[in-house]
Amino acid sequence: MAILSILGKVVTDIIKAAANQSAGGQPSPRVTSNMRTRPLTERSVNAEETIAALEIGELVLIIDVRSPREYAAGHVKESVNIPFAELASRAPAEAKKAESVVTVSTDDALSARACETLLKMGIDTNWLQGGIDAWNEELK
Repeated sequence: MAILSILGKVVTDIIKAAANQSAGGQPSPRVTSNMRTRPLTERSVNAEETIAALEIGELVLIIDVRSPREYAAGHVKESVNIPFAELASRAPAEAKKAESVVTVSTDDALSARACETLLKMGIDTNWLQGGIDAWNEELK
């Protein structure tokens, strides 16, 4: 039930932010503001939430944690490739440029593990549930 409440809050925030932005204002409150205090088990976001945040202009860093070869075979257009083994060395610099960070892979377990790694480094992060497949399905 808590997830439905969170999703309801996200949808409400998106509608308010879109209305505010269309009236010439800045998106407020930020779409992901309610995601910041969730435990790892509740830090999954869906493709719809992430796309909505991008559409209203939120600076979302999408980190694809797969290998360069897997990334080259197909990826989220807006993502950067930082393989899981390189997260600790490369993610902090990239994350400074973003309002929110979302990890993605073809494997939810790897995305969640990457999210957990970044959280332990002090980087507020969520992971994309359903991965690349969910993203592509949302864009259809």
